[in-house]
Amino acid sequence: MGIRRLVRLHHATTYWEFDHSAAPFADLVDWWAELTEEAGVDLIIGHGFYRYADNTWTDPNEMTEQLRYISQYDSIIGSSWFSYKTLNSFNSNVVQSLERIQEHYWTTYPSFPWESDVVKVVDVPTFEVSGDAIVENVYDSMVTITFTSEDDVYYKINDGQWMLFTNDLEIDEIGNYQISYKAVDEDGNESVVETIIFEMINPVTTPVPTLAGDHLSGNTYEDRVNLTFSADDSIYYKIDNGQWKL
Repeated sequence: MGIRRLVRLHHATTYWEFDHSAAPFADLVDWWAELTEEAGVDLIIGHGFYRYADNTWTDPNEMTEQLRYISQYDSIIGSSWFSYKTLNSFNSNVVQSLERIQEHYWTTYPSFPWESDVVKVVDVPTFEVSGDAIVENVYDSMVTITFTSEDDVYYKINDGQWMLFTNDLEIDEIGNYQISYKAVDEDGNESVVETIIFEMINPVTTPVPTLAGDHLSGNTYEDRVNLTFSADDSIYYKIDNGQWKL
């Protein structure tokens, strides 16, 4: 029973660089490519991309040259990179390599012959809004918004840019606001985007009430009572636990 009948695909972990003293990348690839070509086995090369992030790869051309090198072999059908987390690193060599690969190497979007229904669910952050609301979602003084999540929280104000939430969000400028927010886990998975909508208006003075009727004593009146309010702004009222009305 030969190797052809047992193995159809092999993944080779070749995390060393070209100038490694004991196991240079090219030597490892040559050995694996020759072995798999003779056996009729497809080969995937594993790249140690994470080594940029931990600063053990210092040559900014290492990753792109590795991709160029493996392209000479028909038996090598693809690459795998360790690790996914490194793709989100701000290391300058990581960023430069990804830009060069996107612009000059992997310029065609791949097709996916398989389907997957596996989706990682990231919980939406919880939030708390504090401030003096004169009616629902209308404030006349500073609004403070706090988000809570096990993951990183990002937010944007109206059509602005997404920003990482690090401190309480304080808003005191007049206007209409839509605060969008989401959670992003360490693997880059995102939660559903939710929104907080409110309006900030000029501070208003308290309306002056006037009661008219047959006053008996204290807050007690006999028969009908007429209540009027005066103010420079719109006045809302509610009776007992009813709804606010203009």
